[in-house]
Amino acid sequence: KYLGGHNDLLAGAVVGNKMLISALREFRDITGGIVDPHCAYLLIRGMKTFALRMAQHNHNGMEIAHYLEKHPRIKQ
Repeated sequence: KYLGGHNDLLAGAVVGNKMLISALREFRDITGGIVDPHCAYLLIRGMKTFALRMAQHNHNGMEIAHYLEKHPRIKQ
């Protein structure tokens, strides 16, 4: 959902050690694990704005951090 940016798909990647990946690969073979073409389109569409969205998330987080850093009722 996060990669797409529009809350209209569910896709992603799995990262882990060989044992985990092996178990998940077996599960994927049984249940399927490939997104449909429409979902792939939505994912590509959303990833076009991923860098921009991450930059804005970072900016927003820094604004909150600076505000809280100066707030009299917040201790470090």
